[in-house]
Amino acid sequence: MKYPGSEPVTSNKEAFKAALRKGPLNISFRVTDDSFFFYGRGILPGNLCPMGNLNHAMLAVGYGVENSVEYALIQNQWGVGWGEQGLLRV
Repeated sequence: MKYPGSEPVTSNKEAFKAALRKGPLNISFRVTDDSFFFYGRGILPGNLCPMGNLNHAMLAVGYGVENSVEYALIQNQWGVGWGEQGLLRV
């Protein structure tokens, strides 16, 4: 289903970053690891959120680089008490 005003995003890093420059992106993860549930800070390795059987929706709101490591900035709906003020870097 396509929502009015929505656009599909090609699954590569540059297309993801280009789409984020236009606005936030609805994304889904497969959350299976306690390191996600108990995330507090830092960059979470992407392999802890594998593909397939997606079970958790969030909002990608930006991207950045820390110590030469690129990350996506993700807003979770669990509130500001989770992660980095409600945000996740992955």
